[in-house]
Amino acid sequence: MNSGFHPQQPRGHILFTRFDTDRALGMGSGDFGMLYSFIDPAGLLAAGFGATRTYWDCS
Repeated sequence: MNSGFHPQQPRGHILFTRFDTDRALGMGSGDFGMLYSFIDPAGLLAAGFGATRTYWDCS
């Protein structure tokens, strides 16, 4: 089930982190992009952070 955070969200995964561009803070990725990381809930409970899937969205 995709919860609507990102069209490439893997089935059964939850949003773990999302980083947005913030020019005031001097933080950015590409041309106003966002970085999304998803993790399986079981991996999160087991601290299996190496199993995250990350996508970079650039607008």
